[in-house]
Parts: sequence; C-alpha cells; structure tokens
Amino acid sequence: MTRLYVSGVPLAVGAQFMLPEAARAHVRARRLREGETVTLFDGAGQEYVAALVNIERRDISVRIESVAPGLGFATPELTLGLSVIAADRMDWAIQKVCELGVARIIPILAERSQAPGNAVNKVPHWQAVASSAAEQSSRARVAAIAQPMRVEDALNFGRYLPESAQITPQVWLCERAEPSSILDVPTSSNFVFVGPEGGWAQSELATFESVKARTLVLSRATLRSETAAVAAALLLLPVR
Repeated sequence: MTRLYVSGVPLAVGAQFMLPEAARAHVRARRLREGETVTLFDGAGQEYVAALVNIERRDISVRIESVAPGLGFATPELTLGLSVIAADRMDWAIQKVCELGVARIIPILAERSQAPGNAVNKVPHWQAVASSAAEQSSRARVAAIAQPMRVEDALNFGRYLPESAQITPQVWLCERAEPSSILDVPTSSNFVFVGPEGGWAQSELATFESVKARTLVLSRATLRSETAAVAAALLLLPVR
C-alpha cells in the first residue's frame, strides 16, 4: 500500500481533508484511483489507513478509516552527530541511517567540514530527506534534524531532546582501528559522532577526551564519512 507522509493536518479516524502538495504528487505518480486506500503518517508514531474519496485536477481528498501503531525508531534510541560533508553524500547518509532507525541527527560544524557556511540553510532539505526515508522504509516516526552546531555544543545535546528522551549519553567516537585492534562492538549506545573527510582537529579530539568518549572501531580501512555513519548505525542499533 502506498505510504504518504503528511504534516500540519490533524489525523483521526473519520477525518476528511485535502492532501498536501507532496502527497498529491505521489498519488498521481502512482496513478491511484478514487476508492483505493493509502497509508498516512505524520511522524509521531501512528499509521492511518485512508481512502481516496475525490481526485480532481488540482485537489485530492482522503477519509481516514482506521489507525494502528506504526514502526518507530530502533531502541535504545540513537543520536548521530554527523559532520557536514558534500551535499549529495550528506543526503545519502541521512537517508540510509533514517531507514535503519536513527532517532535524530545533529549536523556537526567541524573544523574540516565541507561548506559549513551553508549548513543552516540545508536543514529543511535534510528534514525532507529524513521524511522521505521514513516514508520509504515503513517507519511511522521521522528522525529530527537539529540545527548545525559545533562539537562542544552537540555534547550538551540533552537540551535539544524532548524531556522523555533526556538521558545521560554514552558517547562514541568513530575511529580507524590500529592493525592489532579488533572490532569494538558495544551492546548499547545513544550518541555516536562521525567526523569529516579530513578527520577531527586536535581541539575537537581534546573535547571528546574531556567527556571520556569511547572509541567505536568500524574497520581497519579508512572509511568515508557516509560509510562510517551507516556502519555505526548498523553496529549500535538493534534490528528493528
């Protein structure tokens, strides 16, 4: 069944309303007809089965028929501090970790980030990428994209979380393994940092050391940032 992300519309059984523009585009692309059903979600954790009751040239309306719990984030929830990288690769990384169930992403303005000056303007786009990833992967919750910030601010990330999610973080720092090292796979985590292509600056490494961040060894090879982000999510998240 076609899944559509909608926002700004109160969802409840019996409600009838016009679909927003992006959702209408999906309906038309799939050549759906009146009477067919779609699944709606707004990122809050519920899924709604709705019937297409009217398809016109400009407007498409639906009526919600039932509701059920949807697939949420993997637990324990994981926050990813991802250094800002090249645009297409940043999009790819956000898409893939959201499919895997990461709960939130903090774009990090590292000293060696690529084009950090434009990062603030990219947040709405990155949030749209996260919404699309949830739509595609059948998740009923959408990962939150925080405002870009420096490492020292991100380490105080608890103030950016909803009250129910404010917990003492276990901080992991993705690093390359020494030749004699083995993969260090933790059993739980809630915050992992992935650095930029040029690596963390010494001042940033000192900041991580000050909070006793643990090293997460992903590979003996040097990984691109987007590869490291996906690998870290796979290691730290349960299958869900």
